[in-house]
Amino acid sequence: MTRRFITIVLFVTWLSACASGHKTNMPTIENPYLQHLHDFTHVGVEAMQQEKWPVAIQVFEKALNMAKLINEPATLIRSWYNVSMAYKAASKMQKAEASLQQTLSLAQLHHVLADEIRAKLQLNLIHFAQDRQFEEVPALPTGLAADIYLMAGKLAYLQHHEQHSKQRYALAIRASGEDRVGLSSQAKALLGLAQLAKRETDAQLAKNYALKVLRICHQIGEPRLSAHASLLLAGLPHGLSQQEALDYARRAKNIYVLLHDKYGQKKAEMLLQKLIKSSQIFR
Repeated sequence: MTRRFITIVLFVTWLSACASGHKTNMPTIENPYLQHLHDFTHVGVEAMQQEKWPVAIQVFEKALNMAKLINEPATLIRSWYNVSMAYKAASKMQKAEASLQQTLSLAQLHHVLADEIRAKLQLNLIHFAQDRQFEEVPALPTGLAADIYLMAGKLAYLQHHEQHSKQRYALAIRASGEDRVGLSSQAKALLGLAQLAKRETDAQLAKNYALKVLRICHQIGEPRLSAHASLLLAGLPHGLSQQEALDYARRAKNIYVLLHDKYGQKKAEMLLQKLIKSSQIFR
């Protein structure tokens, strides 16, 4: 699986010590392993955002060890899921799949529907990319987190279920907040909608969505997503001048080079060659 087709949606475990109901003159009793888990998870989230995959794997594995010591099902489920996403981002698919199977088994055992759906969708995305059979996910209930709808939208897009994909991306946008994580989810959903519009040959709509993605990326710092949107704009059949298309393609290539993304770099270089050849023909 190339990194371009990896939908990395990190489920962050935010933890706080329970301090309600105690008298002000009584000491607060805290589980030290909860604080360690919170610290490791926070570092892991930052490493994922900066695409430092080895660091993310290392600290999420430490967080998972803390979760095992805490011995509480919900914490274990989320920690297994986090480490699976770090493995997936690093293209360690066997370990990612094994961790997702742990997530799925625990979620089913303890009847945690949202995490069960999360794990199934991620496994399906991996299996689809590997041309393997996968289990159909039932209709999604309302009120789920944005990352679930994003994964469902991506899977529907890959299966050419365009209407389902649009609906799920729209739900992802509605479920997203206005903080960094929420804006990132919005940008990913908008990019998905741009890809759908391009597939349906609506270049103007694809352009509008992609430009919205770039504005969000400029605000929050999402270089890979910015590169994807720039490359999509450069490849639109109309709506941009030749020079604008070349500029977007060059900017996308520069980002891929800095991110050491050889697949993305190759895609950008191929499009650049095509655009340059086309510009020479029409001179």
